Parts: sequence; C-alpha cells; structure tokens
Amino acid sequence: MRHFAGTWWNATKNTETHVTLTADGLYFEDYESSYSGTTTDQYGDADMSWGTANQQNAQGTWSVQGTREQGVLTILLQNGGQREINYRVHVENGEVYWREYFFNGELYWKKNE
Repeated sequence: MRHFAGTWWNATKNTETHVTLTADGLYFEDYESSYSGTTTDQYGDADMSWGTANQQNAQGTWSVQGTREQGVLTILLQNGGQREINYRVHVENGEVYWREYFFNGELYWKKNE
C-alpha cells in the first residue's frame, strides 16, 4: 500500500481529478469539470457565451491486490458504494514510469510530495 500512497492527478482539456490514497487506507477524490462556448448570429458574429461547471467529491477507504506492475484497487465509499479500479504501471519504449499509472485506462501521475 505504501507505494500507492499519495496524491494522483489526471487532467484532460475539460476535467481535473485528484485521488489521494493515504498510507493508513483512507481514500479522497475530487473531480472538477468545466465547459464553455459561444454561439453566433446569422452573420457569424459571437452573440452569446455560455459555461457550466461541475464538482464532485468522494471519501472512503482503499485496499490493493496485485503487484506494483498491475492489479486492482478496491474502494469502499462512505455512502456504501464500492468501486474496483484496475491499474497498471505506465511503460513506454521499455522504460517503466513508477509515478505514472493507468487507472481504468486513464493515465494518472503521482504528485511530488
């Protein structure tokens, strides 16, 4: 568990996720998304802008089954839900990146602490 303890980040153009796994088994997740755009009138001129944002948080406990290379993280949420996250270490051109993992296919990196 110690290897996975820390804060893991994932970011795309419109979303950012932070997953914190503590050494004593606590789980925290913060997710934020935002989207914006403009509309145009019949002449192609901008006539309205719009935007929307969403934030979600989750808490619980976590455990791991597998090796440092791959396995499953099991998350037990405070609300009674359960998640299983398949993980595998990022390997590119034969080089292993121990601070980068694919969690359910999405690349996360460990924040320097």
